[in-house]
Amino acid sequence: MFAAVLSLSAMASDPSGARPGAGAPELTSVPLAELRVGAEIEPASTATFGVAARGGLEVERKVLKARLSLQASKVWGLDAEPAMGSIGAEIGEAWLSWSPPISSALGITTTAGVQRVEFDDGLLIGADDRRGNARFPLAGRATLRASPWVLDGLVGLASGPAPVAAGPEVLPRTPFAAGRLAVGRDNPVWRWEVAATALRLYDDGESGSFTGGVVATAGLNRVRLDTGALLQDGSSHPGLLARGRAGFAMGDESRVVLWAGVLARGTEENPGFTRPLGTTDTYAGWLGLLEREGVLRDAFLDLDATLAPSLRFTTEAHHFWVDGVALGPELDVDLTWYWSPLAALRLRGSALTPWSSAQPVELAGALTFEASVH
Repeated sequence: MFAAVLSLSAMASDPSGARPGAGAPELTSVPLAELRVGAEIEPASTATFGVAARGGLEVERKVLKARLSLQASKVWGLDAEPAMGSIGAEIGEAWLSWSPPISSALGITTTAGVQRVEFDDGLLIGADDRRGNARFPLAGRATLRASPWVLDGLVGLASGPAPVAAGPEVLPRTPFAAGRLAVGRDNPVWRWEVAATALRLYDDGESGSFTGGVVATAGLNRVRLDTGALLQDGSSHPGLLARGRAGFAMGDESRVVLWAGVLARGTEENPGFTRPLGTTDTYAGWLGLLEREGVLRDAFLDLDATLAPSLRFTTEAHHFWVDGVALGPELDVDLTWYWSPLAALRLRGSALTPWSSAQPVELAGALTFEASVH
């Protein structure tokens, strides 16, 4: 994946010039514009050239906020024939949010419309928009905060996969419902959170599929832990996805964090597990191995480092086993250089080297330029 991305946003001043707290509530607006062009190389050694654009407006007045944006994308193959993308301009986001002030310990936020949604770091529901052409679901969401509890409820219609997204296909307008109940504490020395999460996807028109489980995170000074286990109903045995990792922060202001962990997908009785509305490259590397058939095991090391105020480096080293047989290592690298407060250059690459000589090396990469104006 070799790509270039240009993102622009600007804050428009209130034309009335009214002072805060004087007269009618201010109406503020933020014009939004994004443009993405680039050539990509996928693991299957396919090369494409694509362009994606999104433009819109976000307005806010007191406790109300709304956003409307349109987007369009097109991808061409090496033969210059259009490969995929939107037929014309389509809705990017179109939502209205209401957040009435209650108290510091109690609050509620409701959002309705076509919106980005993420649960549990994208494991159940994700908003992976790395290519700038994601199709977000039409949903209604309500979040109630009563410290230390947080209750998050969601109902909606799935929008189908993004035009060039990998992973399981979800038919457009598939109904779903999700919920998350979390309890936790956070202070400068330690923090913890435990959450029960669940999602029902009505993908067969009847009872649909159910996925649920528990996730937990904790931190004490420089030590960090997170773990989670999800079960998915199956014909005879439930599908399983479990992940645990431990991290240690080093350096001034914890600029370097080293993680080690394991991931398990499937069992001998039921090797399958499908992330219902998850992202494409959050778990088990960036090359889509989590969507492959068979019992998958992954042992990994992750390093997230701020090498300098303007330079951030992230790398992931994975070793995979499929059905008990060692598949081989995968290395993922992400280097971002913030060469000005308003712009960044990003290099991203992945390589999977199977132990078997009968299987080819899989490569993918992206070179990205991002700029923004606020």
